[in-house]
Amino acid sequence: YMPEERGLYQDVTLERCLLYLASLKDVPDNEARQRLAEYLERFDLAEHKNKKVKELSKGMQQKAQIITTLLHQPELVVIDEPFTSLDPLNVQLVKDLMRDLRQQGVTIIMSTHQMHQVEELCDRILLIDAGRDVLYGNLAEIRHCFSGHAVLVRALQELPSIPGVEQVVAHNGAVKLTLTEDTTPQEILCQLTAQEVILEKFEIAIPSLDEIFIRVVEEGRETA
Repeated sequence: YMPEERGLYQDVTLERCLLYLASLKDVPDNEARQRLAEYLERFDLAEHKNKKVKELSKGMQQKAQIITTLLHQPELVVIDEPFTSLDPLNVQLVKDLMRDLRQQGVTIIMSTHQMHQVEELCDRILLIDAGRDVLYGNLAEIRHCFSGHAVLVRALQELPSIPGVEQVVAHNGAVKLTLTEDTTPQEILCQLTAQEVILEKFEIAIPSLDEIFIRVVEEGRETA
């Protein structure tokens, strides 16, 4: 388990701290040293192993916390906000590590508020609001279930006013039309065709996890 708040001994060297924590998990010293050397190299911390933990940057300490969580080779890893204090390069290092662990059969439970990281890394999600679960399931299936409420359109002329559209915003060179609850994408396409709008693009917009979370939470609070 890796908590969001770090639990490293600040007044000892990085190497000593991590080896001691590995010993608490009953990792033999020779195995701990070998695994630690590999992780320190992977996370660009080898040259800092003789520095006291308090002398390391927040990003380095975050990587050290991740190493501590993995030195005993757990089959289940629970991590809370693993990307805190990491720059983009180290974020990618941690993502690659998580993918490697998953391929090795390790189960990872990640708690985070960063929905884009969830979309990139997770197979299944549980959304929690005010201490209660509001949505659970396979990520791809959930996104599919919540699609159909918006379409992306690119036309050769300015779009006319269309009944059933409650919001129109520019979106990556196209226009995103958010539909009312009782309007389908097929109805919008029929209206555009009937008005002889020449379309270059018309597709259902797949919602982001942020959009799904906001919608589910707002609907839940309205019915509460």
